[in-house]
Amino acid sequence: MNNQIDPLTKWSCNRPCLPKEPVKRLHIYDFDNTLFYSPSPNKSLYLYPTFQQLLSGDFFLTGGWWSDPVPLELLLKLRVNDKTLKSCWNPDMLKLTRMSHEQEDTISIVLTGRKEWLFKDILLNILQKSRAEDPELAASLHFNGICLKKCEEGIPAPHTLTYKTDLINDFLHYYSDLDEITIYDDRLNQINGFKKYFNTFQANFPKLQWFVIPVEPKSIKLPPYVEYVYFQSVITRHNWLSREGHSKLYKLQWAKPQYGYFLTLKSYQDLLIRMNTVLQESLLDDSTADYTLNVTNLYEYPCYIPCIVPHGKKLQSEIIYKIIKHGNAGPHVTKNMMATEIQDFMDGTFDSLLEDDNNKRNFCKYDFTLKYLGVKIQRINSEEKIIDLEVFVKFKPNESEIYCYSLYNQFNLVSHINDNASYEHDDKFNMAQLNEMINNKVYYKSCLEDPLIVKTTFGMFSKMKCIGK
Repeated sequence: MNNQIDPLTKWSCNRPCLPKEPVKRLHIYDFDNTLFYSPSPNKSLYLYPTFQQLLSGDFFLTGGWWSDPVPLELLLKLRVNDKTLKSCWNPDMLKLTRMSHEQEDTISIVLTGRKEWLFKDILLNILQKSRAEDPELAASLHFNGICLKKCEEGIPAPHTLTYKTDLINDFLHYYSDLDEITIYDDRLNQINGFKKYFNTFQANFPKLQWFVIPVEPKSIKLPPYVEYVYFQSVITRHNWLSREGHSKLYKLQWAKPQYGYFLTLKSYQDLLIRMNTVLQESLLDDSTADYTLNVTNLYEYPCYIPCIVPHGKKLQSEIIYKIIKHGNAGPHVTKNMMATEIQDFMDGTFDSLLEDDNNKRNFCKYDFTLKYLGVKIQRINSEEKIIDLEVFVKFKPNESEIYCYSLYNQFNLVSHINDNASYEHDDKFNMAQLNEMINNKVYYKSCLEDPLIVKTTFGMFSKMKCIGK
């Protein structure tokens, strides 16, 4: 140890717990999605361009999702009320943080790229509330320091990796007996950056052992209604900051409603696995085994089987009622009774679309069997070894489904589409040679020999989009 300022005092945003000498080890825990399951935006709620705008730190004057403390504040409020903060912490990391704390020759810190002037209060509050909620949890949340990115409001912050390696450098020069550094992080670019840093400076610290441990990223979703209100507040704050006319004004709007049979998340995942297997076996051979298949459509969830042209047109109440009742409408149902039941159904549609098992809504569930999988080859890039293609999926209702309504003559899968989406593809071919398939045709392969049953829920769905005023 030398006469410089202790890096814990320099970098920590709270009152640091200075260690006893000698310090042999430094354990660094990333916060977001590594140690703590921070809330992340729900991609299912937004059109793709709007989702990207929300993530970007440059589109709204309030900053992006990850530079705004409000999502964390909302999560804390919800979890404190329910006394479920413990479920927001990664249990595997908590075992390690407790071990770090119990080792007297070890410094353990939380290190995050969040800006201190914005996030200090909420992070310290999360820690304080979590310790108060559960004594067992409190024993795993002792750190020598909580370190956030130091920068002043209005001044560009340093790159996160630069800030983190500067901190590590201070520890290496201050604690001369330090011979081991372990870092836990979920982001690949950070992991690779740390490895490059240590490989570069290894000669200056020949006795140093370092470990960069990748952690599977995990996050939490806010309730949809909470996230909707939050996003509305983002736009309101942005427009208020734009009141002098320096930036464009925006408003939140719901995209045109989509009616159809929405795949459960489990069925969607099963379909992706089957799709990957069929494409790999049908399109690739020994000469193209190392190629990557890049599917350019169906990238958004929820995916669904439409039953009406999605241009804002609404289904008639009588049809909706028959669908949710599987055709058993009953002879003496009044319009008021019908309207009430349809409204109750639609009010809960969103949650039912994302749940695999919702007993209260069994009446509007439909099962389909995968019938054909089609591909349209767009481009074959031999240099980068990438094949760009579109995938088209056709289903047939299971025989047990008595009433399955659709304006289409086939049941085709789509994601949350745009106005130029196409549904009808009638060219049925066996899988041909790749180069012969670049002809703007859709080639279909039957999947009925090994049936895949997908579970769906009928409903109406709409996504948020941000548009200029």
